[in-house]
Amino acid sequence: MSCRTQIKLEQAVRGKRYPRGHQITAHIVIGTPGTTVDWVFKLKFFDPTKLKVFVLDEADVMVSQQGHQEQSIRIKKQLSPTCQCLLFSATYEDDVMRFAQTVIPDPILIKAETGRAVAGYDQAVLRYV
Repeated sequence: MSCRTQIKLEQAVRGKRYPRGHQITAHIVIGTPGTTVDWVFKLKFFDPTKLKVFVLDEADVMVSQQGHQEQSIRIKKQLSPTCQCLLFSATYEDDVMRFAQTVIPDPILIKAETGRAVAGYDQAVLRYV
């Protein structure tokens, strides 16, 4: 006999609308920084202190686009101290690293290096830094 977990997913993206007072009950919320800020602070669709994992993808893009850094930091400040934070970026230039350290102090870095192969991955080697 198998047990199946029903995980609910919600997308906080531009154009997704709910009436005021709506409460998000999803286990996972995926969204853009701007829409997520609106859902948390203006519309209060969910409580950020209850998040277990906070993921920022495309950090290099967030750094290059004005406003996304501030929105991400604003959300991060509302999280529980026990919330796990993950940050993904295609590049780790100095400005991205400064942003990363603002959002995730004392991080564990995992970088992909080009030029070597890992089974199942073309031209990448994963290593802890």
